[in-house]
Amino acid sequence: MLIKPDVVYKAYNSIEKSNDAKVIYLTPQGKTLNQKKVEELAKAKQIILLCGHYEGIDQRVIDKINPEEISIGDYVLTGGEIPAMVLIDSVSRYVDRSFK
Repeated sequence: MLIKPDVVYKAYNSIEKSNDAKVIYLTPQGKTLNQKKVEELAKAKQIILLCGHYEGIDQRVIDKINPEEISIGDYVLTGGEIPAMVLIDSVSRYVDRSFK
């Protein structure tokens, strides 16, 4: 089952976003996450993760939001929660922890 488009879009619009926010949709069809991408994402001021479940997110939402699509590997999981945790864990190791 697809996640309903109106629910996802309302949730996305409810987020206070910076102009340079990175929006990522975790999907098996995306480019594979690698170390170079992890280090690039660690420099982002804000990352918004879209996680589908089973069949993903309705294509109309993807078309409207136009997120970067990332995959954690060539296999299918039941949802995007585990790939989100992988991305968060790998990126958080490189975030500048100095407070200014």
